[in-house]
Amino acid sequence: MSIFSTTSGITRASLRVLRSRPRLMLFPVLGALATLTMLVLLLPVLDDPISGLALGLLYFLCHGIMVFFSAALVCESLRALRGQPTSIVGGLGCAGSRIAAIAVYSIIESTVGLFLGGLAKRSDSSRWLSEWIFGTAWSLVSYLALPVIVAERRGGYESLRRSGELLHRIWGETALSDLGFRVVTNDFLLAVILICLLIARRIDAPLAVVVAIALILGFAVVAGALQAIYRAALYIYVAEGAVPDDFDTSEMHAVWRVK
Repeated sequence: MSIFSTTSGITRASLRVLRSRPRLMLFPVLGALATLTMLVLLLPVLDDPISGLALGLLYFLCHGIMVFFSAALVCESLRALRGQPTSIVGGLGCAGSRIAAIAVYSIIESTVGLFLGGLAKRSDSSRWLSEWIFGTAWSLVSYLALPVIVAERRGGYESLRRSGELLHRIWGETALSDLGFRVVTNDFLLAVILICLLIARRIDAPLAVVVAIALILGFAVVAGALQAIYRAALYIYVAEGAVPDDFDTSEMHAVWRVK
């Protein structure tokens, strides 16, 4: 299958789950609100100007909060795909029970992010290629780490190793889905920006800014939920040998090569 047909099939299957369980979209919203609240509370008490150490601490804390709520979303996505009831409290409780593993994984992922950021600042001509290679490799190796953390109750580092093992079985499916989501996310984000520019030409600037922010945030919430749902479905497929009902279609059979 082409990357476009693959992405289309993945998106439609994930949307079916999201339409039946719209509360899943609340997890990215809660994560953003928790991060904003932490910044509001901490920024006034930090030194002015903010030191590099303080900025690093903020970075790790913000990333940790978002990973925590992503884990909660993945946990409830797994439950939804298995036909079980879902709830916000249940997802937060699930992530809370795995807080140590989530913290370790978040620190590792944050450190990799800083490394990739350092590659992006290099001035030589190979920086873009190096960043793309290492960034793509990390994205693939860690693709199923959160489902492993919440489903198999492994530690943060062990979950990354397990995710890498699972990748060997489905590297083609994982690469296609990861690349496909990147393409569709970038394309839709560009469309949202163009819509915002058109709106800005017709209405007052302050209102245009509000509409633009609302559109971008709404898109980010939906995109984040869809990616978490698909990662959960892919984990069930490769780790348990089962195909969730919402993904049991001819399109997904072609993507996952179900026999």
